[in-house]
Amino acid sequence: MPACSYLFNWSQSADHLARFKRDPLSWFMSGGALVVGAMNTVAITGLRSQIINEANKLRDLQSQVAVHGTTLITIRDDAISLGRELKETQNLIKDQNKMINKLELNDAALNESIAYLANEQQKINIRHENSLLYQSFIEISASTTKCIKMH
Repeated sequence: MPACSYLFNWSQSADHLARFKRDPLSWFMSGGALVVGAMNTVAITGLRSQIINEANKLRDLQSQVAVHGTTLITIRDDAISLGRELKETQNLIKDQNKMINKLELNDAALNESIAYLANEQQKINIRHENSLLYQSFIEISASTTKCIKMH
């Protein structure tokens, strides 16, 4: 931009404008047009350098965006993998909860069976005791009958 502003200032200076307005042909012949052309060339070269610099900056930014894009893709892929692992973990937890519920039901059924068996065992024990008492009663009756017969 400095070359452009210099060219603008030079072309706007009163001396050159006055000479151009007074006698454009002599101004042209005296090399004024060459100076302006040279100044334009300098300005264009300056602009070209600035455009190249800006293009290089854009390429650098493009590279940075590509790197960040790759990083974002990696992060997205990691997030997808973690989501899948989370889903699998949730499914495992559901399966384990189902197994725990089944075990609790089995435990309740087992406790019920144990209580039933204990009750049946108690009935058997009572029957056994009754049978022993009955057998004792029969033996006592037999002994009593024997004693009565003997006397």
